[in-house]
Amino acid sequence: KLGVVETSELEEDEIEDREPPARGRASKARGRSGRFWDRNVRLVVGAVWLLVGLGILAGGAFELKLNQRYARDGVTVEGVVLTHSVDTTRHYGRQSTTSTSYDVTYRFQTPDGVPREGAEAVDQQLWNSLREQGPIEIEYLADDPSRSRVASGSPWTIVVILGAVGGAFALFGGGLVGFDVRRRLRARGESAAQSRQVARRRRS
Repeated sequence: KLGVVETSELEEDEIEDREPPARGRASKARGRSGRFWDRNVRLVVGAVWLLVGLGILAGGAFELKLNQRYARDGVTVEGVVLTHSVDTTRHYGRQSTTSTSYDVTYRFQTPDGVPREGAEAVDQQLWNSLREQGPIEIEYLADDPSRSRVASGSPWTIVVILGAVGGAFALFGGGLVGFDVRRRLRARGESAAQSRQVARRRRS
């Protein structure tokens, strides 16, 4: 029994001896990860802001093109309000917030007698002026009546907002990326210059 105990104790000592290198490798890996993040945090954050900004700008460009189509091919008719509702959503996170959407569904008829329906979120002032089964001005595309919207809305407002927000995000992100790239190029140039100086000293 004593021999078994001694053997067991030796095995435990061997396991303990083997554990520190594993912990050491994990620590080194965490250290490399931390150093990578420290070196690249400005580049990563800038790239994220830049991509988000470009995505928002793309959405603004889509809305701009759609507004131009309505300006060119839009037809305005009187429709009927079908439903008139408010949708409140609570968002949970570090701080609980709520967002309110003022929704309207409507029906209108094209010159060929085909009834069409649509839905849209409108601003509160317009929503307050509408009543179910009451009139509402609708605008649709002559070449595609399935596309329609509330004519009395502010379609250009969203274009301005998306352009401003997307532009700000893209400028900030692009600035961070550009600054980091210039810093890296400058550091690489200084390192190359130092290497050339060391090489000249060795030759001399």
